[in-house]
Amino acid sequence: MKYLLLILIFISTPVFATKYNLTGTVHTLRDSTESEDTDFLLINGATSAGSCGTSSGMVVIRIPDSANRSFSVALAAQSAGKSVVVGVDDTNIGVGGHCVMRWINIQPNA
Repeated sequence: MKYLLLILIFISTPVFATKYNLTGTVHTLRDSTESEDTDFLLINGATSAGSCGTSSGMVVIRIPDSANRSFSVALAAQSAGKSVVVGVDDTNIGVGGHCVMRWINIQPNA
C-alpha cells in the first residue's frame, strides 16, 4: 500500500518547466578554459527567466563547450551590434545555477 501511495504522488506531481526566449543585444560574452561549460553570455534587457540564475541584474546563459557555433553567432552579433534571441529552459541548469542555452538567432534588420 505504501508503494502504491508513493507511485500516485510521483505520477500526480506537476512539473513547471518553462521555455524562455530572451531578446536583446549581447552585453557580455565570456570564453573560459578553466573548466567545462563555463562560457556564458549576458543579454541587455534579459533580467529574469524562471529559475535561471542572474549576475549584474541579467540572466546568465551558459554556452556548452559542445556549442562552438553558438559562441561564434553570439560573438558575431556582439561585434555587429545586432540583437539576438536566445532560447533557454529553466530546468536545464548548468554550472553555478545558470540556464544552458538551447539555441541562438541573430535578429534581422527591422
